[in-house]
Amino acid sequence: NLTDLIVNDNNLTSIDLSNNSLLSRLILRGNNLNSIDVSSNVDIEILALAGNSLSAIDVLNNTKLKELRLRNRCSECSSMQISSIDLSNNPVLEYVDFYRNSIVSIDVSNNPKLKFLGLNDLGSFDGNIDVSNNPDLEEIVCSCGASSIDVSNNLELKSLSMASNSLTQIDISNNTKLLQLNLINNQLNSLDISNNSLITTLKSSGNSNLNCI
Repeated sequence: NLTDLIVNDNNLTSIDLSNNSLLSRLILRGNNLNSIDVSSNVDIEILALAGNSLSAIDVLNNTKLKELRLRNRCSECSSMQISSIDLSNNPVLEYVDFYRNSIVSIDVSNNPKLKFLGLNDLGSFDGNIDVSNNPDLEEIVCSCGASSIDVSNNLELKSLSMASNSLTQIDISNNTKLLQLNLINNQLNSLDISNNSLITTLKSSGNSNLNCI
């Protein structure tokens, strides 16, 4: 009858969850897991595995998944090196974070409920981000080699952090709910925030061709 399992900061190297079919929240941060099988845990809504040593994970059976936390804990402890993931069968996913993983590409077109997308410090990422089918997105964090991003369909966006990419332009005219905008260290030559009256934090240093905002 186990529904919640929280085992943080231990020395787990393996775990068998095959008989825990009612599990809805699984939090195993800061262990030494290099693999995990959650295919039998079809009721999982929250899966937090930050700070382990995973190189792959399969969440195709977890159709109720809302939160997927796979970030590394810090820049010096990047033991999580997941290079690919299939999110096509997670229609209610709201939160996903891959900080400092080896993700090469990401497809979130089948995740229309997504509110947070964390793609920060991804050295292997191909830079392609399509969030056109994520109208509920409230926050995007990406330092991942992106040369462009289209956020025209993300009307709920409140925080956009695209620091240390290679953006030359960005259109945020539709994002009238935007509160925080971080565009440090890009290649912007212009930035129009005339339609973003709610912005309280704007960071744009490190854009040598940006002469006017």
